Amino acid sequence: METPTGASGILTGDEYHGNFDANTYLKDYYSTPEGNPEEEGLLPFWLNTLHEIFTKEGLSGDRLIDIGSGPCIHHLISACTKFSEIVCSEYVEDNRNAIKRWLNDDKDAFNWKPIIQYVCELEGHSEVEAREKTLRSTIKEVVPCDLYKNDPIEPHKFPQFDCLLTCLTVEAACLTNDHWKQAIKNMSNYLKPGGTFVQICEPAKFYSVGEKKFAAHNVSDEFVKSAVLEAGFKDLKCHYRDRVVNLNECKGIQYDFSIVLTATKM
Repeated sequence: METPTGASGILTGDEYHGNFDANTYLKDYYSTPEGNPEEEGLLPFWLNTLHEIFTKEGLSGDRLIDIGSGPCIHHLISACTKFSEIVCSEYVEDNRNAIKRWLNDDKDAFNWKPIIQYVCELEGHSEVEAREKTLRSTIKEVVPCDLYKNDPIEPHKFPQFDCLLTCLTVEAACLTNDHWKQAIKNMSNYLKPGGTFVQICEPAKFYSVGEKKFAAHNVSDEFVKSAVLEAGFKDLKCHYRDRVVNLNECKGIQYDFSIVLTATKM
């Protein structure tokens, strides 16, 4: 499958290389636990929901794969205490390097401490350094990923995982309904039968990183759910958050809702 071509002024596909700046993205969206103001509290919504899924409900296992990590680790803060091994995967090399810098505790790595502290406080403690250590030791590999391949992380091969987590990935990479559905099906191959799929989704018309705009695919919540069910999952559970501000007032990102869902592979 060929990578897509974006509309004039909207970047996509291969145009991510050399245009998507990890440091700018992280600064714009993850500098504080409140997140980007135009997202109206989506970051705490995601963190709270993941806390509920992994900590309160106790989703756990041996191994987890994260498909489309971006330059981020925020969505793994709760999960890292429930799994002994996490594999991150990401399309853009600059994003992979951003994760590696944090894993190596480089001096120029992004500061995730405020976000980690927020999650620790949800859990009723302030052991931020201990959580950093746990997360760094649990993430075992950071590998390339391309949703336009039938096997997105080839040539890497792993035994099937107990949990698959994907955060803000499908809507940024898959610009048609058919490709979205196929990507979910391809991902499902990495899960064991009975394994858990966790998707954090923010369908949008576009999103901005600095002065550059990147394409996204805007679909309904019913489509998001149906794509998961059609890929061979059951026991779908959804957490939903609507947008309040008029889209026309938002210049950096245009979305209608966000959904966090879990499902079990049949």
